[in-house]
Amino acid sequence: NMEYLVRKSTFENYFGKGSDENISMPEEAENLPSSFDDFRSKALVSNLDLKMIKSQLKSAKNNSRAEHGKLLPRVNAIASQDLSISEAIDSPSSRSKQKSYTTTLQVEIPIFERGGSEYSRIRAAKAAHRKAVYDLDSYEKRLETKLIQTWENYNSSKQRVIFSKESADAYKLAMEGMKSKYDVGMSTIIDYLKSQKDYYDSLVRYIESKEQLIKASYQIKSDLAQLTAKDLGLSVKTFDPEAELRKTKFKIIGF
Repeated sequence: NMEYLVRKSTFENYFGKGSDENISMPEEAENLPSSFDDFRSKALVSNLDLKMIKSQLKSAKNNSRAEHGKLLPRVNAIASQDLSISEAIDSPSSRSKQKSYTTTLQVEIPIFERGGSEYSRIRAAKAAHRKAVYDLDSYEKRLETKLIQTWENYNSSKQRVIFSKESADAYKLAMEGMKSKYDVGMSTIIDYLKSQKDYYDSLVRYIESKEQLIKASYQIKSDLAQLTAKDLGLSVKTFDPEAELRKTKFKIIGF
């Protein structure tokens, strides 16, 4: 029918292969956490967005300290030594040496060194630091909620698979019973076709529930930052940031 043709065309556009080829449904993600506490503890350590926000907070904190440091007194200590040798004109063999030592201590206390602009930068740095603290706290709360939703969605998806499988088995028995009645003339072809449609609809719901379970399992992997080619065991060349940095750092300009 038309819906089948549309879905077939969509599949071929996405994957570049015919839907009639030998294709099997993907499996649920492996090596998932055994409990929510395990999932939560791993996610708080490995979540990439959380790492980025913590890095931004650290940068804002260091910048605030650096701006405050510009108002601290600066102390410079300078030490010097001079050696002078004098020789009498009438007595060349007579020489005198004189050493002198000088020590200078300079203390600079900036008040309005740059017209007060340094205080504006301090206020801006403090505001950026407060915002970074707020962003971290806000994201941690959102992440906590998201982790709970992801875990509950995964568990409910597993239950839906079980229930939809039991429902499909029940509809299959009903269809077989209706087929037996039809064979002996106790039901009409309409009754049999209706039971057959109910069975196929239950199979669709079962497959859709398996699809949701697979998606939920990989969402857990995503929250754990484990959807990389290396973690998934894909047979492709993985990106090495350290190697790429060395390659770019020592590359001749333009080559």
